[in-house]
Amino acid sequence: MRDYFPDVPKYFSPATGFDTPLTAVRAHGCEVECHDGNTYLDFTSGVAVLNVGHTPPRVVEAIRKQTELFLHSGDIFVNEPYIKLARKLKSIVPVKNAKFFFSNSGTEAVEGCLKVARKVSGRPALVCFRGAFHGRTFGSATVTSSNSKYREGYHPFVGSVYRARYPYTYRWPHAKNEDHCAEMALTDLKQLFEYEVRPNEVAAILIEAMQGEAGYIPAPKKFLQGLRKICDQHGIFLIVDEVQTGMGRTGHWFASQHYGITPDLISIGKGIASGMPISAVCGTDNIMSRWVAGSHGTT
Repeated sequence: MRDYFPDVPKYFSPATGFDTPLTAVRAHGCEVECHDGNTYLDFTSGVAVLNVGHTPPRVVEAIRKQTELFLHSGDIFVNEPYIKLARKLKSIVPVKNAKFFFSNSGTEAVEGCLKVARKVSGRPALVCFRGAFHGRTFGSATVTSSNSKYREGYHPFVGSVYRARYPYTYRWPHAKNEDHCAEMALTDLKQLFEYEVRPNEVAAILIEAMQGEAGYIPAPKKFLQGLRKICDQHGIFLIVDEVQTGMGRTGHWFASQHYGITPDLISIGKGIASGMPISAVCGTDNIMSRWVAGSHGTT
């Protein structure tokens, strides 16, 4: 395997990381042709982005048609694709009476969920889980703890963020089974409320229904259902990060649908647009209608 562009370091910060020295030329389906003359199977799907593969004809044609009309209108003009996307998403999301705010990336969708939760609830605190990956911009990095390298050198982060233990049966000492682990994790969360932050100060609890970077760990069903009850009891918004698990990647449109729960907010990204820069904050009408004009934005 040879490095086709050995001068990459001349132009990019090392933060622009590549997992291989391969240089992609073209791709279709699950195959990628590279400059070394070989064709490779792509098991990464653009890091959980290309749910329908590389260059799917219907997506390529939709992009081509749109480029002939216009590429960007900001928030100056309403446009038909904007409305059609919202209408389609509304028919599949697990959020009641959903409304949306579209943006550019998964991390931006997570940031939007955190902002609207604080804004609408009037509460300062956020609860997240150890091992989570939610993105790398400041707010998202605050609630990310899958690897300390994402946080090294950037302190201080956003304040009033509290971290609970994620229910991973294999790693949880003395857990007899999945249900027992869920009970222990719910007890741990209640102790967080007892010793660190009162629940009436918590705007939202943010969780991945299946932790991705921590090792593809599905939460026990009993835990997420218990989390929903705790949020209802204390008037806390439940945010499920569906950036990686959404858009059909787990067998349902969204992973939270496996658990029979209804989130208050979900973040959507990656597979929503096959690589185009689109993401969404999705929330109940009760929440999103109170996110007043000028409270948030995107370009």
